[in-house]
This record gives sequence, structure tokens and C-alpha cells, in this order.
Amino acid sequence: MNQTLTPTNAASSAVRTTAHTRFDPVPVRALLQRQYALSGKPADSVPEINSYEDFTRLVPVMDGTTYAALAEATFAQNGAVGFYIGGSSGTTNKPKLVLSGTPRLGIAPTDEQRELIGNLRQNGVFQPGDVVANGFMVGLFSILHHGVNRVLEACGASIVPLGTLDESCVESQLNFLAQIGTNVLVGTPGTLVQVAHAVRRTGISVPIKRIAFTGERLGSTKLALLRSVFPGVRVISLYGISEVGFVAIGDEGSGSHKVRENAYLLETDTDGRLLLTCLDPSNPIPVVRYMPGDRITLETTEEGAWIRHIERSNLDFNFMGNLVELRSLRAAVAQTTGVADPLIDVVLYTGEDGRDELTLRVYGVSDDELVQTRQLVASLPELREAAEKNAGRVEVRSAKLEEAVLSGRQKQRQILDYRT
Repeated sequence: MNQTLTPTNAASSAVRTTAHTRFDPVPVRALLQRQYALSGKPADSVPEINSYEDFTRLVPVMDGTTYAALAEATFAQNGAVGFYIGGSSGTTNKPKLVLSGTPRLGIAPTDEQRELIGNLRQNGVFQPGDVVANGFMVGLFSILHHGVNRVLEACGASIVPLGTLDESCVESQLNFLAQIGTNVLVGTPGTLVQVAHAVRRTGISVPIKRIAFTGERLGSTKLALLRSVFPGVRVISLYGISEVGFVAIGDEGSGSHKVRENAYLLETDTDGRLLLTCLDPSNPIPVVRYMPGDRITLETTEEGAWIRHIERSNLDFNFMGNLVELRSLRAAVAQTTGVADPLIDVVLYTGEDGRDELTLRVYGVSDDELVQTRQLVASLPELREAAEKNAGRVEVRSAKLEEAVLSGRQKQRQILDYRT
């Protein structure tokens, strides 16, 4: 049984950077027929797709607005079919629907669903006999907790619906997890760090052997914390998109995620941004060439397609009229500290004198190690103006993991804008 999710013989096998994964026109045509029907377009207007070149030429990219409209149409036109309904948080825009089909009597799992369960079991991620604490948030704007429960059920695992730790009874919760022999923990990195700190603080030993996460990057600092609290733990990354499910799976620290090519078609545009097509017919919304907001590198080997270097493409902000990208700041930290995947966030304030202030917080690195980082960050063209005009302030400092701010969905907030 393969217990790792990394390419074998990576040094000797041919690795090729590619713009798309394996293309099959048959499921794509079926998706387009569903999409056009939901959009009220005539059936004879569906483009004829026989090759990937046809696909890129005739099928437009789906942005968030188009997805939202298609989700609304799916929900409105399927009154006889039930859904699990979630959505985006709606903090910046109207919440968009995220739909998952409910199990129905007599409807067999799709080949793509069977493939996911087989993949997870064969690679030792979730197995019969596991006792899994599900730390994903339970709430209106997430169906991830329930979706993971369904996956765990199919893998034959026992499930503890933890949701999140309650600070008023954290010792009772940890004692219970230890009592029942909880050996697997799943959640967002923010939740995992919360559990790790609670275990360290209370001294209650929970026999965690595997940790699986999704929702955001974990980073080397959080990974080191998890491995120090749970010695010998295996950490697995489930790369997924809320709208379509788990796309790729990899061992954290390997830098690689194996793409589920039977269920998804992945492309990258000229700027490295991911375009995603869900080939699983059980997904209620026909998602074709959807741009979720991630930049990735796609590589192929004899073993299949792999994702590397995942990052959000839209994590940027304005500072004194200049657009600043979070990935530029992360690259500066990596270059000067030697930390390959540094954990950072940015705090923006308005000072009492009216000048904007930017603080770049770097986790797990001492202030003494940030001398060169300060120099490099201050020299970035988009930030240099602050010092040259004495119109703003830029600070770089170390931070402890406890200082990280989590969103309501237990994800680290990487840009904290408190300017007034």
C-alpha cells in the first residue's frame, strides 16, 4: 500500500511543465449541454468540441459572476432534487451559492466519487478503524464539515463531529478525544494550530497519527508546530475548491499534489491562474473553465499530473496609491531568511498623524533574522515611496502564531486592514 503522495523517482523521471491536464471531449460536451440548458440557450447552440484547441477557442472562462448566476439557475430549476446548501461568507459581495447533491435512494455513486474514496484509502489517508475528529466549522457559510463527514463514512472511519474547540471546556474535549483513541485530525490550518496549542498547554496527550487539512496554505511554521506537538504525525494536504470538492491530494512538505484527472480538467492561463472544469456528473452545477483565484504550476510525469506552488492570485492591497501583492512580500521574506514557505500577514493602520502604516508580520522567525528582510522590503518600488515622501511607515517584525487572526471560517486572515 502506497503511504505517500509524492512522485516516485522524481529525479530520474521526465517532468514536464504543462498548460493543461489530460483532455477528454466526451464529458466536456455533456457538461456544456447541461450548462446551456440551465442558461436557457438552445440545444443546437452548444459548440462542437472535439479537441482541446476547440475547447479553448469556443468555451469562455467562467468568472465568479457567471458561476453565481449558474448556481442560482441550478437551484431554481431543480425543485424536485434536494441539495446541501452553503455559500461564501458575503463579507465583500452577495453570498454565492455552493451546492452539493443529497444522497438519493437507488442512485449509485459516480465513478469519480468511487475513485476519490479508493484513492484516500489506498494512500492511507482515511481507513477503516480510524477515529477522526472533524474540526471543520459547522455553520451557514460552509458545507465542508458535512462533506468531509460523507467522505469519512465512505472510507469506513468513525467520526467525531468536533467542529471547533470550546475554550470553556477544552480539557474535557481533549480528554474525550484521548479516551476514544482519536488518531486522525482534520480541519483548516487555523483550527489545527488551535488544537495543537491546547494540547501543549494542557499536557493532555491525544494519539494523533495523521492530520489532513484544506482551506488555505499551512506553511513551514505551522507544520513544525504540528510535528512538535504530535511526534511522527503524517500531514496530508487536500487541495480543494468550495464549489467543486477535492481536486488534488499531497503529503505536506513534498511540494506536490496529485491531480484527480478522472474528475477534473485543470488548465493554467498565461499568468499561471488556474482554470477548473469539474468532470463529475454528480456535481449539481456544471463548472467549466472556472477561475477560482489561485495561481498554480502544473507538471506531468509518467504517474500523472501534479500541482506545485499553489498561491492565491488576488491577495493584494493598495498602499499609498500603489498596488502591493502579498506574494511579493512573501518572496522577499523567503529570499532573506531562507524559509522556503514563510507564514506572514500584513496589518494596515492609519496613524494619529493621518499617515498610513504597514506592518509585515513574519511568524516563526526572530527579529534578529529579519534585518535583511527589512532592507529588501523597504526597497520594493511599491513601498519605497512611503519613506521617500515621508508619507507612510513600513515595519517588519517577528510574530508568534498566537497573534494570527482567524476568520469566521477558521482561515488565517492574511491582510488586516484597519485604516480609517
